[in-house]
Amino acid sequence: MKVLIAKFSAWSYEDFRRSQHPEYVAIRNIISRNPQDEFVLVGEGYEFKHFRRDGIEFYNIKAGYGFNYLFSSLLKFELATLLRPSAIVVMGSINLLPFGLSRNISRTRLIPVFTSEIEYEVRRMPRPFQVIFRTLFRTVLSQSPKVLTLSKKIRRELVDQYRIDPSKITIYRYELSDTFHPQDSKNIKAALNPDGPVVLTLCRISPEKGLEFLIEAAKDIINKVPNVRIVMKGSSKDQRYKEKLTRLIEKNRLNDHIIFLDFSPYSEVPKFLSASDVFVLPSISEGLPTVVLEAMATGIPIVATNVGGVPDIVEDGINGLLVSPRRPSALAEAVVRLLLDPSLREHLREKGFETVQKVKENDIEELIAKFLS
Repeated sequence: MKVLIAKFSAWSYEDFRRSQHPEYVAIRNIISRNPQDEFVLVGEGYEFKHFRRDGIEFYNIKAGYGFNYLFSSLLKFELATLLRPSAIVVMGSINLLPFGLSRNISRTRLIPVFTSEIEYEVRRMPRPFQVIFRTLFRTVLSQSPKVLTLSKKIRRELVDQYRIDPSKITIYRYELSDTFHPQDSKNIKAALNPDGPVVLTLCRISPEKGLEFLIEAAKDIINKVPNVRIVMKGSSKDQRYKEKLTRLIEKNRLNDHIIFLDFSPYSEVPKFLSASDVFVLPSISEGLPTVVLEAMATGIPIVATNVGGVPDIVEDGINGLLVSPRRPSALAEAVVRLLLDPSLREHLREKGFETVQKVKENDIEELIAKFLS
């Protein structure tokens, strides 16, 4: 059986083999549990790439937004139609339509896996296509015997907006790597800000992460904690958004207080978390961000926005602080509160450790393996 697995970031052979990111681990486990099957892995990158390693086909299709989404979707549709896989595992809502429609030709088994809020992605499309997309989206989902989602919020979207039978929906969760625990990061801390606290956000540099609101909040944070350094770490496929953030930093004269760090190997993430005093996630849309659990496991107190699956994990005042999205003043107030209150930071650390221990996971690899058998 030929199985196509599609995700919305680029494939590299090095990351596929070595990364301990939960998504990579899950996909490697799916492949190892089904050695009799042939696998094709499809992702998105800056340009089209195709290579073959260890009997696995890798494709990266140039990412597209707005009207470019239609072109990239057409390429995905054509690829799936030509390859004619027996099963397609679709990770992320932006991939569902092209691969879901291809199943009507190839009669393949479709396994949708939702990792982010659906409506946020739909609203990024050209307005004339949104109604068409929602209709086709509903049709494709209705043909799938099972749907996997990362959070309760996405489950509600599927039921309320797309009228999917709740009994078809299973909530899953990735298993955390055991590398996430408190550790010595003095060297990284000294490099980031030797004379003051570090506020870290670690995510894709993309619009749904709401980083402009953290930049706006920085002005108030610095007024209360002048020696703070805010670190935004992550990769970006959206260069225009990153340029927008850079201009905003320069306009507000925050260059000495806010720095960007590029994406680094996943194995280094625990060290950067441990070097931080507060972790912030200012998103305006989320699925269920694994990085929140990773920060908790590393012992870093959290400020996050009350969106998507975040409240599935974070309880305001119990194991983190929740604020409304798009509100820089509320974000600043929560960050300052944590920076100036050591006892609150310690309380949230302890409760964060407890949360990580209590989290129950449905094994996504086992769920998908059942569908493939």
